[in-house]
Amino acid sequence: MTRNRFLMVYAGPFIVLSLLPLGILALFKSLSVTTAWSIGFALLSLLGGVIATGDLVAFTAMMTQVPSSAIVRSKGWKSYWRSMITPAN
Repeated sequence: MTRNRFLMVYAGPFIVLSLLPLGILALFKSLSVTTAWSIGFALLSLLGGVIATGDLVAFTAMMTQVPSSAIVRSKGWKSYWRSMITPAN
């Protein structure tokens, strides 16, 4: 897959596990939900951010080390990339 799609895959868990509960918390704050729910969503967001830390490290490495025109492939714990720009003859 392309590098940008690969980056979206790595950013997905962080967005869903840590930013989405904060968005729900903001929505509930406007609906005057109890403090217990607010604390629950805040803890869920914190836990999700901690769990997704490895994905953020991989995201940063991929962003800084792989060219934007590359194709990326994962095989187990290893990821490989190759550039799609071919040299002119």
